[in-house]
Formats: sequence, C-alpha cells, structure tokens
Amino acid sequence: MHPDLKWWNEKRIAFYLDAARNTSFHSHLAKAISKYLCKDEEITEIGSDLSFLAENLRTLGYEINASDIDCNVIGIDRILFPNLNLSCSDYRNMDLSGNLLSVFFLRNNEIEYVSRFTKKMIIVRKREKELPSIPSFSVTKEDIDLSFDQVLKTREDGERFLEMTYGKTEKKIEESGNKDFPFVIRNEKKLTIYMLQRRLK
Repeated sequence: MHPDLKWWNEKRIAFYLDAARNTSFHSHLAKAISKYLCKDEEITEIGSDLSFLAENLRTLGYEINASDIDCNVIGIDRILFPNLNLSCSDYRNMDLSGNLLSVFFLRNNEIEYVSRFTKKMIIVRKREKELPSIPSFSVTKEDIDLSFDQVLKTREDGERFLEMTYGKTEKKIEESGNKDFPFVIRNEKKLTIYMLQRRLK
C-alpha cells in the first residue's frame, strides 16, 4: 500500500503486524469493498504491502491476486498467507486489463496511467485526496470511517513509532487496559472508497 519502496524496515513491519492482528481494520475494509465486487470476477491488488486486506477478501470468497514491488514484503506474505496468490512485480510491467484494487497506493498520475488499460478499479484513499477526472469512467464513491489503532508493548515503543511514522504530531500514547499490549495510539482513518467502471462506448 505504501508508494515508497524504502518505507518498510524490520521495526515498521513488526508494528504493522501487531496493529493488523489486533484490530478489525482489514476485515471491515474488506467487507466494505466487497459490495463492489462479484465473486465470479478476478481482481488484483497492486501495492498490496503486507497483504492482510487481500487475505480477508480471499476468505470472503473472492478470487484475488496480491502484488507488490517489495519482494521482502511479499516473502513475508508468503509465510503469513500461504493460500493467497502473490507476486513480486512492478505494476507498470503487469497486465492491467482486468479489475484492479489500490489502497493508499496509486497517485493521481498513476491512476490516469492505469485507466488506459483497466475496465474496473476500486481505489481507497484518505478522504481529503480527491481523484482526478477520468471521463471514460463512471465513479461511485462511499465515505467510511475505520479504526486502525497501533497497539504497543511499551511506552518507549510508542515514542519510537510516533517519531518513525509522524514526526511532530498531536497523537498521544494511551493506556489500553490490555495486558499483552498495555499502550495504544489511536488511529481513526477517514477514507473514501471509489469504484470506477469503464463506460460502454
């Protein structure tokens, strides 16, 4: 999901795994996305990162492929999700003629590029990031609010996470009441799901 190939390191991966395993963010997002999918159509997530979303869609019965340019991350995915169809690929070298899913990944110019080839795209972005106008596609949009809290074992981990992820921020480290992860940083995500369908000529 992250457009910067150098983003992921061992500590960021560990933080993400803790958050993904201890929140319902990906399952709720998968259910929200699923209303725009048919179970008889194949979809490919590009920029899938740690592919919790794709795995949740697979378990809902959808035929999904997950692809990312970071082969280290895909290697972790292969261990976590052995039944998921995974590939380490640059999306610009892929067949883009099918149905595509992008979550926090494609920039506006990349969406315009992909739109030359695909017939259907589902794009999830932060709400303040509007899509470019693509006249050849009809657009359906839905706003959704989801929590993706960062659970933490120590307050020091929280300080490290904040510095690594946000720099200066007003986000606070709170006590969670969870004995396994006694601290938490709340992360409320205001998102928009866009479904783009190529218009019939």
